[in-house]
Amino acid sequence: MASFCGIASDVRSFFFGTLAPRLQDSGSTQDYLQFRVIQWQQNLPGRLRFRGIDDKFNVATEKRGDYKLRLMLYLRANQMRTIILRKAASRFGSHNIDTSNFQVMIQVARDSIQVLARLAKETDIYHAQHKTFNHFLETALSSLLLATCYASPDQSKSCLPDVITATQLIQRLARESLITRRLRDKLQTIRKATDELRTQRYTENGASFGPVPDTGTMRLNQSSGFTEEAHATNFTGDPISLNGLPTTSNIPIGLFDLDTADTTWIDTDPSLFDNLSHVLGNCESFTFF
Repeated sequence: MASFCGIASDVRSFFFGTLAPRLQDSGSTQDYLQFRVIQWQQNLPGRLRFRGIDDKFNVATEKRGDYKLRLMLYLRANQMRTIILRKAASRFGSHNIDTSNFQVMIQVARDSIQVLARLAKETDIYHAQHKTFNHFLETALSSLLLATCYASPDQSKSCLPDVITATQLIQRLARESLITRRLRDKLQTIRKATDELRTQRYTENGASFGPVPDTGTMRLNQSSGFTEEAHATNFTGDPISLNGLPTTSNIPIGLFDLDTADTTWIDTDPSLFDNLSHVLGNCESFTFF
């Protein structure tokens, strides 16, 4: 933990521009910090390592607290790496973004979003700590948005499915949490932009204007500007039996199931991303740490 705190302190100083001059002036600072984070993560004991999106919580073999600890260490490492790369990309200002390390930033941010989406979909762990996990989600999402606005069309395409996943996740969690509702309202413009892109995509492919296929009857939430399903998702579900006894620690929430079409953007016209960049504007107003 002492090593972790030291790394986190240096990353925070790097983000706010207060790192020691001998490091701040070095062109390899980001590489050095990235190396430290990765080495720290790799040197964790096996019992503390989280193995990515396929590492699911199994109430029969692991305590809830142990799983959460492994998950938090993993997400925190991802967050620090994302912060380092994002800061390095914008070090020359919002009008001169360095995209040389965008691919790594995209991969790490997408991984965080996918892990969080599965966590919320298959367990109640996210639901019990909205503020904590929203912090990781917002960092990852804001970094993907930066990449979406400034990266090449191919890189932007790779970001959008997870941008949509994150905004859908926030939308559904906002139904049960005031904290997430505030985050949802903050991301109102983003949701409108991604929904507009999806609508344009289906319209250009010959589909009639209206709801995106398989998303159900939609209506406009006048207070937030988001589209919502007419019937709210049931978050409760029935307790799963473990050895004949009911348990609520691993309830499948069933938040949403993305349509296959939503995650396939190969045939999207690259010019649509110009519109998204115009709608979103600069992303430096989002919190990252």
